[in-house]
Amino acid sequence: MLTRRVADIYLADQLKPESVREGKPTATASTGEKPTEQELASKVGVYTERKSGETVRIEIKEGKLTVAVGEGLTLVPVTKDRFHVLHSMAKLTFDGVANGHPQRILVFDEGAKEPTVLEYVAATRAHLAEYAGVYYSEELDTRYTIVVKDDKLALRRRKFEDTALVPSSADEFTTNIGSIKFSRDAQKRVSGFELNSGRVRHLRFVKDSR
Repeated sequence: MLTRRVADIYLADQLKPESVREGKPTATASTGEKPTEQELASKVGVYTERKSGETVRIEIKEGKLTVAVGEGLTLVPVTKDRFHVLHSMAKLTFDGVANGHPQRILVFDEGAKEPTVLEYVAATRAHLAEYAGVYYSEELDTRYTIVVKDDKLALRRRKFEDTALVPSSADEFTTNIGSIKFSRDAQKRVSGFELNSGRVRHLRFVKDSR
């Protein structure tokens, strides 16, 4: 997996003998203009490697751009579009801006002849609308509502603020209450979802067809 390869680059460097690591830089000095908060935010999203179909999620954590792997791999800016993974030799370039968002990430692994290319996955409002609706859990005897809000998905529950759904892969999202995986019927229509949160596993919600 691509995310695993990026993590492996980091771990391999950390596991080298101290004498080896001292002789090899693990950071790249800034050579240009640093990105603003708005420019960092524009890079957030899901990117896919077309050949393998693997997805990588870029998010902002504690004010820093991060690859969502484990506790997160911090991206240190070299310029406003070029970054290196903290404590490793892996480098990333955000490329091809359109509609205010980079269209791809070029991942440069140490020793690789060519970069790995990840393409930005842009979710249209029509695509998001497929998930919108009311979902019922027989086990909890309660209903959750998925809504499209500011061109993003959100989970709406009684007595709680709306919870953002962040895409992690096809039909899968993460939230601050756990992960949600949508299911589809034989006609490829969204028919429900499973919620996994801590010890709660595979909690089933069925989409109300009314």
